[in-house]
Amino acid sequence: MILRLALAWTDPISFARWEAPINIAGRTVSVVMLLAAFYVFIRFRQ
Repeated sequence: MILRLALAWTDPISFARWEAPINIAGRTVSVVMLLAAFYVFIRFRQ
């Protein structure tokens, strides 16, 4: 994560070229993980 941010900061064009093919998949995984964490939080809170 930190390394990716550093790469984006120092070399944005290369970062964008490498990230583009996996960007959609990465966002999908991020959203699913966020929803799963939220669901678990709600379940165990009650």
